[in-house]
Amino acid sequence: MTQQEIKDICYEKFGGYSKLALSVLSKASNFSNIHDLCRDTGISFKLVKDVLCEFAALNGDNYILNKQCDFLNCYQTFDLSQIEKYESDIENIISQFKFHNKSLDHVSATAKTLIKRVLQIFNDVDTNVCKILFLGDHDFTSIALAYILSKLNLEYSICVVDIDDNVLDFICENSNKFNLNIMSLYSDFRLGVPINFCGAFDLVFSDPPYTPVGMSLFLQRAIECAKNKYSSIYLCYKTAELSAGVGLKVQKELLKNHIYFRAILPNFNIYTGAEALGFRSDLYICSLTAKSFDSIDSKNNYDIYTHGNNSIEAINNTKINYTEIVDLLSKKENVDKNLIKIISNTKFNADNSILIDVFYKQKRNKNTNYPKDSIFVFDFSYQNTDVINLRNFIMSDKKVQYGIFLNSQIKVLKDEKYKAILSLFDIKEVYKNNEYVIYSFTCNIDNFSVKKIMLYKNSNLKNAYVSCITQDNKTTKNQAREKFMTLKIAKYADAMVFDLPLYELNNLYLCLE
Repeated sequence: MTQQEIKDICYEKFGGYSKLALSVLSKASNFSNIHDLCRDTGISFKLVKDVLCEFAALNGDNYILNKQCDFLNCYQTFDLSQIEKYESDIENIISQFKFHNKSLDHVSATAKTLIKRVLQIFNDVDTNVCKILFLGDHDFTSIALAYILSKLNLEYSICVVDIDDNVLDFICENSNKFNLNIMSLYSDFRLGVPINFCGAFDLVFSDPPYTPVGMSLFLQRAIECAKNKYSSIYLCYKTAELSAGVGLKVQKELLKNHIYFRAILPNFNIYTGAEALGFRSDLYICSLTAKSFDSIDSKNNYDIYTHGNNSIEAINNTKINYTEIVDLLSKKENVDKNLIKIISNTKFNADNSILIDVFYKQKRNKNTNYPKDSIFVFDFSYQNTDVINLRNFIMSDKKVQYGIFLNSQIKVLKDEKYKAILSLFDIKEVYKNNEYVIYSFTCNIDNFSVKKIMLYKNSNLKNAYVSCITQDNKTTKNQAREKFMTLKIAKYADAMVFDLPLYELNNLYLCLE
């Protein structure tokens, strides 16, 4: 039995605990008694016995290993200096990021902290087989981990999901620059996670907003993404020494999800900010139970941050008269104003209004039951001025749709990162006052391939691509699939088009031209 076969069996049987299983096997030849092996490894008797049942003949408390297996070399260890020596490289990479968003509670971790996280992950899971997800990654631990594992010539599977396009684009750019295999997708965790990420990961790492609802929400999304009860969840959190009551409230929220705190490593993370917490936070290493998967709450939580407008994103603070907008567009389009659909994160008194989370969820579930004569108006005025989520335009089926922007946001539409999306529309100013402007976005796609990919946007990327380029009857489906696998975007095969980072959307449209 080869080393890889041994690893595959351990992963199939023990998932995220496969490295523990391999550590048992690496020492098993030194003993013949289960109790002695258990005492030496410090690993629970049940796990030790379950491992031996796969690779040894048991006779009471004694065992005889399968002599055809090379157990000693299947467990990989590295001199810590081999990992620590890359700290300066990591520092040089992360120092290039300049878009720190306080509204999303972004405080950067130090390069030394990223090295510590890499060491912790490497010691806990077999990165050759285990899939790792970063649920939000403003600190760029994904880059540090992928960079180091690549330098060590090790296999890995690393994914990132984040709400900040600046973060996603930075990860994509560096992944491309250093030839790292990181898959990044967009998602607002309050509304869900990408469908292809559900139930897929052996380890989920997150540094959530340090509020009770923020921690609880991120944990629930982590549980959704966890593969099984053998998966681990790493959470960063700390409260001030004199605020134990707040910390207790957070821990109670976490415990509602039936998780077990396997370890709490104090002051594990060091940040460049967060003075209120002494520039540090703890690392919670959590195990799942069977009930964890039954405790996921589908209710949306909006108040998850501690700073900025994003801490109350369910409330629009701008003084926009939506009734006036409804009247304006009703007259312009010559339709009954009751058919106007204002899509925003604001609950206002307009007939038949649809909140953006409802729209987003229904589109994710491929529900397109909207009146054909309705008008979509997307309200971007509540969003961060540096990053505006224009994916709504991709998700909508309407030929003409409208966007509300604050005057201070207009310059963002000229950003190069939005080129791929905005090139699909003719954009005209419809209305403007001292505070905001309304633009019409008219779908104007001359490129046949791009038009087809838009029509198939509710399919996964591979199926959308295949359906798109076989429309000319000159390419077979098998040929299309083979061509897709040669593209840089092939790693996003199972992702939805509207989940792609803006960086990858640009690559997608370039592939279709």
